[in-house]
Amino acid sequence: MKNSIFWIKALATTILAIPAGYLPILTPFEKTSDFAMSDFYIRTANRTRPTTLCKDIVILSVDNLSRKEIATIAQLADSNGAKSVALDVFMKWKTEDDYYVINALSSCHNLILPSSLTDEMSSPVFNEITNAQYGYTNLECNWEGAKIRTFSSKTSSLQSFAAAACDSKGDTNGIIRYDCKDFEILYPEDICAESVQGKIVFIGNLNDFSDCHPTPIGVLPGVLIHAFIARTILDSNSPKPISKTIDYLIAIIIVFSFALLHSFNNAIDGDFANFLSRCIQFFLLYVLYMSGAILFINHNIYSDLSLIIILVAAMLWAYDMLFGIISTPKALNKKHKRRTNK
Repeated sequence: MKNSIFWIKALATTILAIPAGYLPILTPFEKTSDFAMSDFYIRTANRTRPTTLCKDIVILSVDNLSRKEIATIAQLADSNGAKSVALDVFMKWKTEDDYYVINALSSCHNLILPSSLTDEMSSPVFNEITNAQYGYTNLECNWEGAKIRTFSSKTSSLQSFAAAACDSKGDTNGIIRYDCKDFEILYPEDICAESVQGKIVFIGNLNDFSDCHPTPIGVLPGVLIHAFIARTILDSNSPKPISKTIDYLIAIIIVFSFALLHSFNNAIDGDFANFLSRCIQFFLLYVLYMSGAILFINHNIYSDLSLIIILVAAMLWAYDMLFGIISTPKALNKKHKRRTNK
């Protein structure tokens, strides 16, 4: 009978923890601090695995160059055998160099031009180039200023800029792999057959603060984020999220286990017992985190453990609230008896 009380307490706490986990006071870091477990997994990968240079993609920096110079560079990269030339530079106004720019870009064999989903193909220059593909440059995030974590390669009308550069035929989407890869940065004087032949060449500004966005590894220029998306698509290694149903089942099992451990711990007197129980809980959370990191890094499976962390916090709160309220009359009764005996 005594053991069954522990199970009943654990079950009652778990049931109460589920709705309590959605209280605003317990989820501020998730809702207002732009939190995701994938950020920790990516940083773990960058700390524990060596960084290698991506052989399929290079980035051509064109900071402070004129439109005419940029068009010449794109033409030069194409003539030196680039697999595709992705020009991440908008040309929204007319200039006296437009005739040269149009001719130079029209000579490219596999040119990818940028477009916005809200302003599709509106450039007066790009509209004159008939042999190019378009890709939308809108970066995926939950709200303005949030970290760029995911990508979608296709809409009803356009592929994403990175998917078009990769000549990706599928409708892929997922989490961007920012870990363990670096890209060669080229400058106009570095263009030659050896540096660009057979490679995807992203051309853009690396120091344009208006096109810099927060990511799990820091603030990056848009052209570099597109390169990371392209690398993720080429390697086919975007982690696949575990279904919400499985995530909830795992969370409930873990929270119930913690609640049961908490029930046994409260029945044992002594500071050492409490210390040992906390050590076990910390160790289990660490094992859980490392398991999630291994699945993410080595097997491309993403489990959002933030739900478990929130529910564990809610469980501890629920346990103290529920059984604190239950034990309050007993504690008051004991106090009253002690006063009466005196």
